Amino acid sequence: MNRQVVAGLLVAAGLILGIGPVAPASASAAGEFTTFDEIDGSSAPIGLAKGPDGSMWFTEWGGNRIGRITAAGATTEFEVPTTGANPVGIAAGPDGAMWFTEFTGNKIGRIAMDGTFTEFAVPTAGASPWGIAAGPDGAMWFTEYTGNKIGRITMQGVVTEFAVPTAGAAPAGIAAGPDGAMWFTENTGNKIGRITMDGVVTEFAVPTAGALPYLIAAGPDGAMWFTEYAGNKIGRITMDGVVTEFAVPTAGANPAAIATGPDKNMWFTEFTGNKIGRITMAGAVTEYAVPTGGSVPVGIAAGPDKAMWFTEYAGNRIGRISMAGRITEHAVPTAGSVPFLIATGPDGAMWFTERIASRIASIGTRRGTLVTASVMGRAAVGSTLRCAAVNDSGWTVASTSRTWLRNGAGIPGATGQSYVVKGSDAGKRIACRAALTFSPALNQLAAQSNPRLVAVTAPRR
Repeated sequence: MNRQVVAGLLVAAGLILGIGPVAPASASAAGEFTTFDEIDGSSAPIGLAKGPDGSMWFTEWGGNRIGRITAAGATTEFEVPTTGANPVGIAAGPDGAMWFTEFTGNKIGRIAMDGTFTEFAVPTAGASPWGIAAGPDGAMWFTEYTGNKIGRITMQGVVTEFAVPTAGAAPAGIAAGPDGAMWFTENTGNKIGRITMDGVVTEFAVPTAGALPYLIAAGPDGAMWFTEYAGNKIGRITMDGVVTEFAVPTAGANPAAIATGPDKNMWFTEFTGNKIGRITMAGAVTEYAVPTGGSVPVGIAAGPDKAMWFTEYAGNRIGRISMAGRITEHAVPTAGSVPFLIATGPDGAMWFTERIASRIASIGTRRGTLVTASVMGRAAVGSTLRCAAVNDSGWTVASTSRTWLRNGAGIPGATGQSYVVKGSDAGKRIACRAALTFSPALNQLAAQSNPRLVAVTAPRR
């Protein structure tokens, strides 16, 4: 597989290149690592996302499973019903479940917190669904890399497809925008697409020919920012479609992942350039060399400690870069593990997938739990309970959604801050789940309260 062809990266569902790990080139900081290797050796974990239950959920491309791992390291795997489905992207849905794409199975999957699967066929044969994200309309939106469409699926499993006007565009990355629409990259179409909630698609050409736009994220300035893997630039597109490109100083750097930083700038990985880049809202780019040569930085995410964390695919390390550009590297305990994607966990740690070692691991940030939920009030029939959410992340909360649960299952229609205990709740355990969406990156963390046992007797008056 050619390093210059990012389309190959996508078709392989994120299995970047056929390169092996490099030998350690320098000493690394110890790091507070915890690795969990209870999963199958050929699972090839790829996608990673925070779940509404406070756990991290991941896709196993090779193992054909969806995995769940708690902060304590307890791992549970759930076999995807369709054989050889090759699950890739995964994201939390507004219904308290996880939704994922089946690249080869050509389906969208839903898995409840108890491991119950539901699969929904993508109408277009061989569509290769890849990226997936929650939309502002309460549905999930996904890209069809080969089908050349954008899909929308409701919580009831109704799929609607919208054709991308440009033939063979290969839509890849997708993210919610601040304008209430979904924005996506067209990998070979060389455009950025926007789709409204009623399916109207607008395309905007990327000025640089053959740029291979890859991943996209909402910026703190109300615009969308994206990487141009072959164009070697960072792109910015306003809500009215004005595209501005900023060249990455290092030639042939191949920018890959991009995310909003705590300093309200965009940070990105340079796959071949072996650097971490920072770009201000004015377009000023600063690059920071990764100490380990040939480390191949891939995934990047903002941590709760006011730093950015990234994976070193070939260097077998997890890196941390401060807002001042100081990089600290932490060697992953398992040799040749190939760390891939990374995300902030609700426990304040950074969680990442190890593609070759088939492990899920975390590294501490010394921040502790970021979001907690609790049920306030007397748990008795007729009483009013309140779902309290506490944000210790330091990030700005844009919105909070809540779901009430009875014996672990969502209570239909119970999504408010308060809940009046019903007679049918007597003897049951009532809990609440709170999901906080943060500004400006539109990332989300969730927490679930400890359950409260409802008394059988009526409350005192």
